[in-house]
Amino acid sequence: MELMRQTDYRGPSVLLLGIILMSGAEAEGEQPVALGMVEVRVAVELSCPSCAQGLERRLSRLDHIGRVQIHSDEGHVVLKPEPGYAPDLEEIRRVILNAGFFPTTVWLRAVGRVTWVDSVPGIVLSGDRVVTMATGDLTDRLVAEAGDRIVQVMGHVSPADNGKAELLHVEAFELP
Repeated sequence: MELMRQTDYRGPSVLLLGIILMSGAEAEGEQPVALGMVEVRVAVELSCPSCAQGLERRLSRLDHIGRVQIHSDEGHVVLKPEPGYAPDLEEIRRVILNAGFFPTTVWLRAVGRVTWVDSVPGIVLSGDRVVTMATGDLTDRLVAEAGDRIVQVMGHVSPADNGKAELLHVEAFELP
């Protein structure tokens, strides 16, 4: 029922369709798709192995983070949130900064629905969490093709700046 809780209720036909889709997925052994972040990847220089372990411990303490992987050789950290959650990217940046590292680029892979917030496209990740998408050809194509379907979107996120929301720069997307 997780999928039904996170979608808008539009009447009995949507409820019936949701039950049919969920029972079909469960019958085939698949889990219903949970909206939220699938992976957060942060580029950061990790030259000190013991410092990197300290960073891993700090990031593991964040709410709803299922797994943290440090890739020192590749210069990035990978966070895998618990299914259906969208952690606060600013909080992740803050933890990395407080550990003495400088996060340069944040990439995101997430599952959600396209929406509009103040005439700007965004993607609803979980509950009321929406990440605004930067304008561009790929974003326009995603909006046109997605309709009301759940999509998986990948891209880099520019940090929140001067009270403005963080922006997801779409680099790829997949439709069901």
